[in-house]
Amino acid sequence: MAGYAVFAMRARARYAVSAYATAVDGVRDGLTTVERFVALEGSRPGWMEYETTPAAASPAFAPVEIGERDP
Repeated sequence: MAGYAVFAMRARARYAVSAYATAVDGVRDGLTTVERFVALEGSRPGWMEYETTPAAASPAFAPVEIGERDP
């Protein structure tokens, strides 16, 4: 069911706590729209770590100007 829901939503990322990550890995090949798998707890092979990945990112941020009528 979870695999179908992720596929139907065309999700590009899948987040999971460790208790569900094994189940997600079981249907991972069918989640063709998912580009990133993020572990909310600890680390797993093939998953990004929720706590450490943002900390490793560049602190530089360039905001983009947008208008209220922009699409």
